[in-house]
Amino acid sequence: MRNRPHVSMLLFCLLALAPTAGGCKNGPAKESLPPPEVTVATPVQKELIDYERFTGRTDPIEQVEIRARVSGYLTKIDFKPGADVKKDQPLFEIDPRPYKADLDRAEGQVALAKAKVDRLNRDYQRNEPLFRNGTIAPAEWDKIVGDRDESLGALKAANSNVEGYKLSLQFTKIAAPFDGQIGDWLVTEGNLVSGGQGNTTLLTTIVMVDPMDAVFDLDENTLQRLQKDVREGRIKLKVEGEIPVEMGLNVDGSAFPFKGTVNFVNNRVDPKTGTIKVKARFPNPKPSVGSRPLTAGVFARIRVPIGEPRKGLMVPESALGTDQGNRYLYVVDGGSTAVRLEVKPGALEDGWREIEGVKVPADADFRTLRLDEQVIVKGIQRVRPGMTVDAKATK
Repeated sequence: MRNRPHVSMLLFCLLALAPTAGGCKNGPAKESLPPPEVTVATPVQKELIDYERFTGRTDPIEQVEIRARVSGYLTKIDFKPGADVKKDQPLFEIDPRPYKADLDRAEGQVALAKAKVDRLNRDYQRNEPLFRNGTIAPAEWDKIVGDRDESLGALKAANSNVEGYKLSLQFTKIAAPFDGQIGDWLVTEGNLVSGGQGNTTLLTTIVMVDPMDAVFDLDENTLQRLQKDVREGRIKLKVEGEIPVEMGLNVDGSAFPFKGTVNFVNNRVDPKTGTIKVKARFPNPKPSVGSRPLTAGVFARIRVPIGEPRKGLMVPESALGTDQGNRYLYVVDGGSTAVRLEVKPGALEDGWREIEGVKVPADADFRTLRLDEQVIVKGIQRVRPGMTVDAKATK
């Protein structure tokens, strides 16, 4: 009984703590997170063209190695490396003095041979009547005729030597064979260069830069399909045999700013690869500022338009997600609920993706995306099917 006050006090403390403990265990529920904010937009209808796409490389129409055609010391270089040059523009000069001396000597031999021919012609004309009336013996006449014929042959040989030395003298001056862009100096002034036959000295290179070709390989199935499209009028030809083609470089992103035509298709399919070589030609003019847009040997994306323009519904590529190889997007229904739709994607053009059809996963068939549907174009990473979202229209 003496301990009863202590027991009463203990019971009082337990009863006092009980609501507090219960409050800690069964307190107010945690507040829910607000719905994620997303940006929505309606599909855009655009005019589209179907394309066959290829990869290739730019290739100059003409390219030439500039080599020495005669031997000698290089005395002059008349161009700046990497510059544009015009046809017949002087490029190099090899010391012409030895070849000028050879030409002068050969011309002197021609003069001697011509003088001898003139003298023997006079002997021939003077002795011909004497031979006819029997004044001189046949043996003597034969010698006169033979000497004259020998001198004519020597004159012809001397003239040929002159022509050869003239060519050699001309070859000491090297000019551009066509308009183009020239490479670097491979030999500098003062060096001995070798010409003639065999191991001649390479001086520089020139490539034609306007227009520029693009070379790509076409598989035989696509070749046959394109030929059929041309025959049936789905590909319109500006000029007979020239198929329109577009090209883009890496710097152009997904754009194809260069317009040209297919101007060459090889005459046989390579049986080892099942492809045929094709060339397309593109204008490549020099702008007022900077260099030409196309350089020989760069990677190029090429597409050939197929068929007539058509209408297509497009959404930004950022609106599409990928799940195990399948494409999808989200639309927002009237109740602010995100609905996931599987997508049948079409052409990609300038960051916009054509939507050929959509469906909910449970449906068997695709349907057309409606122009009034609110497509989530930003924030799909924060969205799950059936989730309530805070949709904001694009500005």
